[in-house]
Amino acid sequence: SWAASVDPDSDAVSYEVERQYNSGAWSKIYNGAATQFSDTITTAMNTVAYRVRAKDSKAAYSAYTTSPTRTVTRSSTRSTTGTPETRSPS
Repeated sequence: SWAASVDPDSDAVSYEVERQYNSGAWSKIYNGAATQFSDTITTAMNTVAYRVRAKDSKAAYSAYTTSPTRTVTRSSTRSTTGTPETRSPS
């Protein structure tokens, strides 16, 4: 989850979340209005990082806020948590 962004012009805000695993390229995994997202971690993932940015209805984007890279711990339940924050689109 992440903190909700407030647009200075009161435009509607949505969020884009991207994931990087094993130090590879960033991939978009979520686009929507919710301030939380659940991810599925696969056995190919040894490390993961996430970044989120806000986007307003005029396609103005905030800067990315990036989580620390996390090591995936193998167990019967595979998950990771993080709480990046967002800033208002500029």
